Amino acid sequence: MNEPTDALLLASISGVLDPGRDLELAEQLATRPDLVARRERLAAAVLPAAHAGPWQMPPVGAWGRTGASSITVEPMLSMEAGAAIRPGARLRIALPVEDAPADALLVVLWRGDGPWQRILPAPGMGALPLAAVVQEDQASVQVVVQPGAAHQRWAVVVLPPGIVSDWTAAEEDVSASVQRALAARRAAASVVAWDVEG
Repeated sequence: MNEPTDALLLASISGVLDPGRDLELAEQLATRPDLVARRERLAAAVLPAAHAGPWQMPPVGAWGRTGASSITVEPMLSMEAGAAIRPGARLRIALPVEDAPADALLVVLWRGDGPWQRILPAPGMGALPLAAVVQEDQASVQVVVQPGAAHQRWAVVVLPPGIVSDWTAAEEDVSASVQRALAARRAAASVVAWDVEG
């Protein structure tokens, strides 16, 4: 296997690497701490400074699996589909569930200009079963575009039960458990970005 170039690592960081090459790179990263460190150095150089907070997610794309993000985000009102998204607009985040375990759980995060925040299940609440938001072959949740941030990101994590022992625990404990599962490919996250007008 060829040594990954900086361009390839940057494509991976941006979430635009094709699925086959992404799988090869993931296999290399799993066995090469030096390559992981090199990728982290590149990410630090090109990404905005990380905001303090317990959740650390990729800028866009997928994490914990290969391929592009499988979630879709669309305005709830069809008249907003071609317009700029404004604060207060409702978005539908949808994800296919054919590959998810029947007892999978769901986490939804939001980030504006500050750190990532967990919005579902809300901190202090119990786990959110993916089955609770499934209709036919797709799961979907509704979110509201927040004011005060021109660039907003949404992350959806699907994970098996048992990853988080106590969903009402401190946010640092919940996030650490979820992010360990993502790193071990026991969970999958997809991140999308939206520009907000006004």
